[in-house]
Amino acid sequence: TFFTFFTFFTFFTFFTFFTFFTFFTFFTFFTFFTFFTFFTSFTSFTFFAFFTKTTFFYFVFFSKTQSKKNFFILF
Repeated sequence: TFFTFFTFFTFFTFFTFFTFFTFFTFFTFFTFFTFFTFFTSFTSFTFFAFFTKTTFFYFVFFSKTQSKKNFFILF
């Protein structure tokens, strides 16, 4: 009885620990991956929007002035 209980207890502890560890690792990796993907997409989207807006602003400014002198003063 003691041996059976000990074996069962050891197996149960090991199984629980292993399951918890696997779940914890998976959960951490999944959270990190999701956060990293979201952060990367958000950063690239912000950079793309800023770059497009700046380029559009320079293009409109250059079209309005139609002179390279004012365009270079802007820089």
